[in-house]
Amino acid sequence: MSKLGRDIVTNVVFAAVNAAGIWLLMRLSTGWLAPVALALFLLVRRYSASLVGVLALGAPTFQLRYVGMYANDDKLRQLIDLVVMLGYAATSALVLAALALGGDSIAGALFPAKDYPSWVPWYVALLSVQQLFHFVVINNLLLSRRMVLYNLYKLLCASGLYIAALALDHDSVQRVFLWYMVGSTILLGVGHWHFTLPALRGLTGLPLERTKWLVREAVLYGPPRSAINVMDSLLFVITPWLIRGDVEDVGYLLTMFVLVQATGLIVLPVNELAMVVGAKQLGASEVDKVRASARTLLEVMVGSSAILVASIYPFKAALLGVFIASDTVLTGVERFSLLLTCIVPLTVYNGLKGIIEVRWRFPRNLVNLVVSSALGVGAFYAVRPSHASVASATTACMVTFWSLGALTVISAWDLLRGASWRSLFGAVGPSSAALVAALVAAPRAGFASWPTTAQLAVVGVLATALVLAWWYIAKPEVLRHALRLLRARNSE
Repeated sequence: MSKLGRDIVTNVVFAAVNAAGIWLLMRLSTGWLAPVALALFLLVRRYSASLVGVLALGAPTFQLRYVGMYANDDKLRQLIDLVVMLGYAATSALVLAALALGGDSIAGALFPAKDYPSWVPWYVALLSVQQLFHFVVINNLLLSRRMVLYNLYKLLCASGLYIAALALDHDSVQRVFLWYMVGSTILLGVGHWHFTLPALRGLTGLPLERTKWLVREAVLYGPPRSAINVMDSLLFVITPWLIRGDVEDVGYLLTMFVLVQATGLIVLPVNELAMVVGAKQLGASEVDKVRASARTLLEVMVGSSAILVASIYPFKAALLGVFIASDTVLTGVERFSLLLTCIVPLTVYNGLKGIIEVRWRFPRNLVNLVVSSALGVGAFYAVRPSHASVASATTACMVTFWSLGALTVISAWDLLRGASWRSLFGAVGPSSAALVAALVAAPRAGFASWPTTAQLAVVGVLATALVLAWWYIAKPEVLRHALRLLRARNSE
């Protein structure tokens, strides 16, 4: 197996672990926190993710692209780390100063439906600042392809520390975030001490011309990507903000967003590796290889996400119950269950956006995000006069996510021409049908109390084995593409 293949397998395994971490986090938070407290917990996390996009100024994407393109230049890599961290320090100081001067006004704009505690905007800002400096460690581990450490670090940041914080003290949302920030600070110090500072100590005598060139490239490339990161996170903030008057519904909608995004964890590591490898291929002027990788990614992503949605949607109530511990929260989240179908377009977007970023300097992803978000807001206000908040929010999200998926495919069409669509849908259709048929037939096979969690697991394993057997026998073109991608190559 190739190095890339081993990295993909490692990342997919850890993606499953991350999904398990998200599952445990959702079980604990929905079981221990009241609906309003749950909404506050999820809103602080969402708003901090959006603020991170603003403060980062596109530096994580800039770091991945330029270090990938100049992979053999250690001094340039060290210089990029230094420039990025100095930029983070400046933006962090600015946002904390702005918060100190106008925190009440900012909180009133974000949380107008209730008198939220005064600590909320500060925790949003501090969580964001911490995540900025985590980016440097995370990107360095990814760029050096130390996949086990990379995935462990991300697991702790995404769910591990939150699970520990909830276990320590779940009676107060404020103390949950306080415990998280303590653990995050310790992790941050260990990460930089071991993975960033040793390299920076060797950076002496900065070349003026090269530094000026690097800063100029960061300014030209980074800010548009910052807008992309902001819009990326706003996809999951705009609609909750539009229905902010119904606080509990906000919490239920955000819970559904967590579940929808959790399914994309399998695609995320593949996307990040595709971005690094794509940058190296562009640096070597191997555009044809980038094109082949993009086609294979699209085929695998559409196939896997379509099969996933086809298999889970008929049993969404039982599956939601696996993630959600509270009957009250479960009832509220079920009203947004149609959004599970958005797994398909979001998987396409998340899988292709990295390759789009490194292939074109023009920020095509930004245009797609702005247009799809505008369409979603328009749909919300078109439906809102005659429908309740749940129907309005569901319509807005469906329009936003499906238009984003379509626009992503259109934007990458130059890379995707020649994809084996006939083979792709020939594989997806029968596989989905076999999986759904096996699940639907289960009650007639003696499962009287269907569907329990154990029965879902057993039937799911059997049905998945059936699908894999069919794919092995049929050997669709997409499978051959994937196997070629994983085989060892001397060029790596």
